[in-house]
Amino acid sequence: MKKIFLFVIIIIFLPFSSIFSLWEPVNNGIGDDIMLCLGTQDSLIFAGSMFSGAFISSDNGENWIKTKEKFGMGGISCFVENNGNIFAGTWHEGIYISTDKGENWELVNIWRYEINNINSIAFMGNYFFAGAEEKGIYLSTNNGETWSELNQGLNNKKIKSLAVKGDTVFVGFHFSCGIQEGGLYRSIDKGNNWEAINHELVYYEPIWLLAINDNTIFAGNALGLKKSTDGGENWEHTNKGIKDSIIQSIAIIDKNVIIGTVDKLYLSTNDGAKWKDITSWLKIDADFISFTYQSPYVYVAIGTQGIYRAKLIDLITSVDDENGELSSSNLVYPNPINDKLFIKSQNSIITSKIEIYNLVGLKVLETGFKEEIDVSNFMPGVYFLRIGNDNIKFIKSQ
Repeated sequence: MKKIFLFVIIIIFLPFSSIFSLWEPVNNGIGDDIMLCLGTQDSLIFAGSMFSGAFISSDNGENWIKTKEKFGMGGISCFVENNGNIFAGTWHEGIYISTDKGENWELVNIWRYEINNINSIAFMGNYFFAGAEEKGIYLSTNNGETWSELNQGLNNKKIKSLAVKGDTVFVGFHFSCGIQEGGLYRSIDKGNNWEAINHELVYYEPIWLLAINDNTIFAGNALGLKKSTDGGENWEHTNKGIKDSIIQSIAIIDKNVIIGTVDKLYLSTNDGAKWKDITSWLKIDADFISFTYQSPYVYVAIGTQGIYRAKLIDLITSVDDENGELSSSNLVYPNPINDKLFIKSQNSIITSKIEIYNLVGLKVLETGFKEEIDVSNFMPGVYFLRIGNDNIKFIKSQ
């Protein structure tokens, strides 16, 4: 009887343990190198290392295969996909391109311009921007065959970050010796001319990281996280709930914002108005943190600690459940639901789309805003409805 009792206890409590742990390691084939960056192309996930080149996974991170190209010494700084190609920026060897999903790689011609140390890559259609550590901004309009220098108006060439919003390019800088101003610049003419953004939160601070979520621009550095909602004219701190100020990584994942600091991971579902800790059991102590997303998983690479994944829906709902506020501006009723679900919105977001996910994170419905949704064909169980910035849990009964 004791053996049976113990077996039952394990069956009952194992699922709860897996739910609360959130992150699981996915390092088969990676080895013990320092992981620097992540990226995706179609169903593939790319991981860049300091010394071992690139790794590719085609099975949600379960297994990784090292690419044939070694990418020289100094590591891979970033992966960016554009027009069916995947690009890898490197430290010391410029930029590589693969036209066959990582099977083969070739050096892009930027190395011919003695530009080797690439920190950031960004695209505006066919406009290919590269940010170099010491050489500034360069542009190619023919997929990297030829390049033009775009440093008119810049007082610094130590490029750290690039981001594109519509027809505007933003660039963030390290501060050079003797230059302690002009942390963030922007260009409205595809980089031909640059102007410094003269706001104290970004003008007198180096800007390491940039990310854009619709109309919100995020900038991060050792002094915390800032955001702008008016194209960069005005900035405010957005650190509520963040316990440490040194920002190592920012990612926009399905309209959510995820950041990595020196020892924590945080998620915001409302454009940085509020942050919650999603570190779970991870012990973070790394100079390099990178995120990517391949539905249904969020992946994080943490320096020497390897790669981990968690379902996005689990991260979202764990944050909201902890907060006790699954919905602040929308009401879903009845709950439990038998056949029809009704939505009452209190903030006039009738243009928002509605998404419903099941408990394992698979999207089972997507539609425009409706006040009534037929769920009679849903299997009984727990579901999560997403509308705007709200995530609402409901139960489908028999």
